[in-house]
Amino acid sequence: MSIPTEQFSHLAFVDEDPENQLPEEMRFDETTLEERKILVRDIISSFDTSVLPTEFKPDVYERITEEQSRRATTEWTIRDDLHATLMQWGSHDEIAWTLLRRIAPRDRALGFGQKLRRRFNEQFDRYDGKVNNARRMTGTELRTEIAEIRSQLQRLAGAATAEASRYNITMVLLEALEKVCDRDDEVEPARRSGRLSMEGAAGGAEAVPTLYRSLIEDDSTDFMLDALDVIRDKWPRTLTTREAKDQLSRINAALHEKVAPHDYQTRLQALLAG
Repeated sequence: MSIPTEQFSHLAFVDEDPENQLPEEMRFDETTLEERKILVRDIISSFDTSVLPTEFKPDVYERITEEQSRRATTEWTIRDDLHATLMQWGSHDEIAWTLLRRIAPRDRALGFGQKLRRRFNEQFDRYDGKVNNARRMTGTELRTEIAEIRSQLQRLAGAATAEASRYNITMVLLEALEKVCDRDDEVEPARRSGRLSMEGAAGGAEAVPTLYRSLIEDDSTDFMLDALDVIRDKWPRTLTTREAKDQLSRINAALHEKVAPHDYQTRLQALLAG
């Protein structure tokens, strides 16, 4: 619900110090609405310790259009939703845009990388916990858990692809890919039913795919490769550092040893070749 409001210019402070002015390319009249809405969402989401930009208020983000910009400014204010209000005002109003640019965390890029790494690690920890207690779960329960973890990791890889052209997250992505390759130990057979049994694997167990097999052996997935391709195009030098080269080499060796799908290996080797 929209409510009347005073102009954001009444709230913003004006800094006359020329050394603290925004770069020319970031001035309101030098950017498109699409550029502004992306950056505004990025700035506001950076104050959240968990949510990534592409996950932040997607419905509000989609509503920010040229048509909306021509509406009465009172419609940009959403009752009980400060974040939505800031996103809409920051995208359409020059003073609000300038204010958000000035209060944006200077270490936003670092913060994004840390947030993304933390989100990846949460899923790896979740997988390890389930696998270590696999004998207490039915096959259906364990498959469902691993499928959900796989989906979460794929969503994170998609978010990384969307942001890779703006943030150098090379090592975060390589670390995550190596951790997937490391998680290929055979999962202890899970029980078929909810009843504990001493009959052993032959009578009451079923195989469960590992995280590696779910994400890389599956021919329908190109997990992390799209994001790494963006990195190669936007930040090519980061893949040539010793740290990145070493990690790529380890991943490549693991994929070769596991006889990973040919197309997957070929794309990764292209990154290694630089």
